[in-house]
Amino acid sequence: MFKSHPHKFLYLLISLLLFALVFPVLEELGRGRVIFALFYSATLLAAAYAVSESRGYFFLALILAGPAFVLRWINDFREGPWLVFVADVLTILFLLVVAMLILSHVLKAERVSREKIFGALSVYLLLGVIWAFLFLFVDFLVPGSFRYGQDEALTGVEMVYYSFVTLTTLGYGDIVPISPSARALATLEAVTGQLFLTVLVARLVGLQITHSSRYRSEDQEKS
Repeated sequence: MFKSHPHKFLYLLISLLLFALVFPVLEELGRGRVIFALFYSATLLAAAYAVSESRGYFFLALILAGPAFVLRWINDFREGPWLVFVADVLTILFLLVVAMLILSHVLKAERVSREKIFGALSVYLLLGVIWAFLFLFVDFLVPGSFRYGQDEALTGVEMVYYSFVTLTTLGYGDIVPISPSARALATLEAVTGQLFLTVLVARLVGLQITHSSRYRSEDQEKS
């Protein structure tokens, strides 16, 4: 499934890092919605490219990502809360499919490589982005699910920031979940982030040890 296009996980990793780190800085310069749409689009395209080797999953990804892509750009010219809501739901489903496919590839791999490490890191960052959209989803359904400043409305920038703070269990406390659903999601993200790192590191180390042992055995047989 993931044999060609050796740098596709690297491209996805770069797009996710730009989305999480560079976008908030550029957003302060103005035109926040347009900049968000650009980084959002780049992330969707990189994620779709990452699973492009499997036709079935690639078409499924396009079915989810295509409408989300279009709705996000329509919203920039004709603002509508329900457009964003539907786009967020489709984005969550799309990114979940991509994350599961890449994670399955990483865990089944027989040998650790740079591309597999890029894939594992991409999944970790995808979790942060997925939860950011989940938080936006909850805040749309239950307004006031989060407390931030003087009852300020949370934007995509703040949700991405809050998601990664929660994923890494930093917990600065400037954004606080209020509703039961928001608290449950925050707890689940924190637990998922820790379990992911624990299981992933153990798996990668185990693969590396197995490969090294097999390599030494082959050398001994040859000698």
